[in-house]
Amino acid sequence: MGFASDNGKSLTVQVNGTSGGNILLPGTRGAQSAVTLYGQNYELLELQFDGSNFRIASATPATASANGMLPATATPASSAAACQTGQIEFDASYLYACTATNTWKRAAWSSF
Repeated sequence: MGFASDNGKSLTVQVNGTSGGNILLPGTRGAQSAVTLYGQNYELLELQFDGSNFRIASATPATASANGMLPATATPASSAAACQTGQIEFDASYLYACTATNTWKRAAWSSF
């Protein structure tokens, strides 16, 4: 099912969490009962029901960023800093990926 917002208007999609269903957001926010489309542009959100929960199939970049679905600009404190597998962060020098619980790896940026 798809949802679209008009330019400059926000839209919140909410599910009935008491029935056991949630909206599963990629990234670090996990299961939520609602997601809001970014209110400054024409935004789009597509949800797919998997029998138990709704999964975000696609979202416009501003909505994805506003809901924590894009990598955060941050620097882990150490290679053993707290993280969940699949979490990604970046700063001006490196791209960091959590490859296992509390295990960060990094790759340096380079020009091409």
